[in-house]
Amino acid sequence: TNWLKNLLSSNVEAVQISNRLTESPAVLVQGQFGMSPTMERFMRAQASTTGRDFSMRMKPTLEINPTHPIIKTLDAKFRDDKHDKNNQDYAKLLYDVAAMAGGYNIEDPNALATRIMSLMDYAPADETKKNAEHQPKDDDGPEVVDAEVVS
Repeated sequence: TNWLKNLLSSNVEAVQISNRLTESPAVLVQGQFGMSPTMERFMRAQASTTGRDFSMRMKPTLEINPTHPIIKTLDAKFRDDKHDKNNQDYAKLLYDVAAMAGGYNIEDPNALATRIMSLMDYAPADETKKNAEHQPKDDDGPEVVDAEVVS
């Protein structure tokens, strides 16, 4: 968990192994005095209407489920090469998904989209070939369809 904590240090206070999670790979939790994402948005809105600055953001803790296949895959990727950009993107994507599921705002949606596209494009060549073999062959080209005019 140390490498994950170091990688996500700007977003999380700590990374811990969870004994509560059964189906989810990860969850973000606040400490005893932390605010929920909803309360944080409420406080920020209140501060902006009164002209004050709200900067009381407390970092959540990322709890991970060590028995989940995604966490096992992440662990294997880390053991293989923790400095690989795709492996780091995989870990950051885990954080982003846990943040979205927990109601947190995604601070950089463009970076999230880039990570998703990068991982989608990272499919192994064998999988790409296998998928291409199962595609129906259409020698006639695309089907031509007349457009319907709606007025």
